[in-house]
Amino acid sequence: MLDRQTTPPRPVSLAPREPLPRTFEIGLPEILAFLRRRRMPIILGTLLCLLAGLAYLVVTPNMYTAQSALLIDTRKLSIFNDGNVFEDSSLSTAAVETQVQLLRSGQIALKVVDLIGPAVASDPRLVGEQGGGITTTIRSFLSGIKAAILGPAEPPVVQGPQLSPEEIARQRAAAAIRANLKVTRADISYVINVSFTARDPNLAAQIVNATAEAYLEDQTAAQFTTAQRATNWLQQRIEELRRQSADESLSVRERNAVRATYDSFLQRYTQTVQQQSLPLTEARVITAAAPGYKSSPKTLLVLVGSLMLGSLAGASFGLARDLLDRRVRTPEQAEDIAGVPCLGLLPLFSVSRAARRNRKNIDPASRLLMADAAYSVGLDAPNSRFSETLRAARFAAEKAFGGPAGVLGIVSSVAGEGRSTVAANMARLIAQGGVRTLLIDGDIANPKLSETMTPAGTSGLVQVMAGQEEIGNVLWMDQATKLHFLPAGSTGSGVRTADLFRSPETASLLKALRQHYEFIVIDLPAVMQGVDVQASSALFDAFLFVIEWGSVTDDALLHAFRKEGIEERVVGTLLNKVPKAGRAGQV
Repeated sequence: MLDRQTTPPRPVSLAPREPLPRTFEIGLPEILAFLRRRRMPIILGTLLCLLAGLAYLVVTPNMYTAQSALLIDTRKLSIFNDGNVFEDSSLSTAAVETQVQLLRSGQIALKVVDLIGPAVASDPRLVGEQGGGITTTIRSFLSGIKAAILGPAEPPVVQGPQLSPEEIARQRAAAAIRANLKVTRADISYVINVSFTARDPNLAAQIVNATAEAYLEDQTAAQFTTAQRATNWLQQRIEELRRQSADESLSVRERNAVRATYDSFLQRYTQTVQQQSLPLTEARVITAAAPGYKSSPKTLLVLVGSLMLGSLAGASFGLARDLLDRRVRTPEQAEDIAGVPCLGLLPLFSVSRAARRNRKNIDPASRLLMADAAYSVGLDAPNSRFSETLRAARFAAEKAFGGPAGVLGIVSSVAGEGRSTVAANMARLIAQGGVRTLLIDGDIANPKLSETMTPAGTSGLVQVMAGQEEIGNVLWMDQATKLHFLPAGSTGSGVRTADLFRSPETASLLKALRQHYEFIVIDLPAVMQGVDVQASSALFDAFLFVIEWGSVTDDALLHAFRKEGIEERVVGTLLNKVPKAGRAGQV
């Protein structure tokens, strides 16, 4: 039986603390930790995009581009002038752009179809080439949906005479040529690049060369037509001047003037007729098109782009999860919320069925027990991180005690965070060092420690407070560490933890226990499950807050931590059930 002669309780003065100031930095360690933490979405995103890229390469037909270059010659041939037969001139930007648009025109495209032959009008390598592959499939799919919703499109109203099937095919081929023909000016020069993309490299070259040929022919034909019109006009004017020169009513002077004009027009007419027979053009081909090179799909670009897009998508998903996930996963988070140090990480461990407690190790007659394997982790691996973290928690508690003995409450926000496991392992480690230690199961509503470490129906704290048992008759001793354990006791009367710990008997008992034990560890109910801990906080010298890794949100933890009477007595937090990734900094 314990000596109940007590001394007045020591005043506890732990002032409320503000959250610890922290600076948020992103460096190489943080980036590497993020990549390790979110490696699965990054790998999956990369693989999915890579598979999509490979599928695109498989279903998309190869396209080939052929290219030629035309030069708009600024020198004009003038064989009827004295001196140099070439006259220098210049073209404005608008004039060159006009030639670019002419090369793109439907007139040139129709001439290309005529030059290549009527077979090109139905060539599958040309007709319907716009987009191709996935683009065509998507367009057809969307058209089908539109038709299903809005109904079939009304046929267009045809104005003018109906076109023959051959002309329709010719127009379609010309439209396909224009859709895949690219004409650009080379910088600010007089060179025009003409390129065409098709599924066949030879067809692409054939169309580019035919486009250049059609353009040159069109230029020649335009000059011939212009010269023909000038010749006809000059011929009519010369005839008028000839009749005027023969008019006797005119004076000699007037007839001489008319005759001079007639001679000038006749000379110009002769030059125009001669030049009409020598068709000239201001453009020429400087690079003929060879069989086209493969322009799409670009295999390397698609694969590299897929890898980059996939990794970026996976990283973005992981970052979004980090930003949206407010569960506590790092010591820094716990410290920011609580304003007290995180004393360490308790790794997640697994206990096999064979290693679980055997009831044969319990001796009810002498009240000896052998703790469950889950409560022996610290003893089985004394140099592990688990044990070192519990030792750090012990030293933090002893510093807060301010005396030779103290009462430490083990609390958590909600049930299931491993509070009882931490309490048992910590108490056994302390007792193994020769310190007189008492472990109390203070969770009357859910006495997990009592159910695991002692037989069912064992008397304990409740019976002592009710005066039904002497404390010396209900204490159990751990055979391995000499730790004393006080079970919760049966609760048939419906006793609540708050009522129990607020009673004067409990305060007197704890004062007496301080004289006999150097360290008292009490497993308390979850803070958010009631007011039990808050109501009895004055009985404790310090609290140790257990946080399950990745389970409790920052809001829930802050709400539990800010309970009156708890915050000012918390000496630190423990991040419990941390998986291997979390221990490596991958939270």
